[in-house]
Amino acid sequence: GAVTDGNSDPRTIKQFAPYFDFCINAESVGVSKPDRRVYSQAVRKAMTLRPDIFSDIIDKDENNIADVVVGPYWCHIGDDYLKDIVAAKSMKMRTIYAIGLIKDKLLADDISSTRSSSE
Repeated sequence: GAVTDGNSDPRTIKQFAPYFDFCINAESVGVSKPDRRVYSQAVRKAMTLRPDIFSDIIDKDENNIADVVVGPYWCHIGDDYLKDIVAAKSMKMRTIYAIGLIKDKLLADDISSTRSSSE
């Protein structure tokens, strides 16, 4: 699944579509990342779509704490350190900081700030 603050949906990209069963848009949850409710919604959606994956770690009567239990079995990949990595870590999720996704922007910002400070 995917979690986004924007309106992107990897299922609409041919190369990514086979790898994503759902996309949770923060706006549809009513909050933005890094609010844990966005991630909780993604966990609940995954549990609904693939209960077989979670059946050995989740007691069906305890779905209200599912996001806490699932955390260690979840890997969140993100390009924003605060909104993605810190937020997911707070739910005990494993994380991958995909800085390569934003490397060009970071380099451009660094060049701009270097030029500004030297002027």
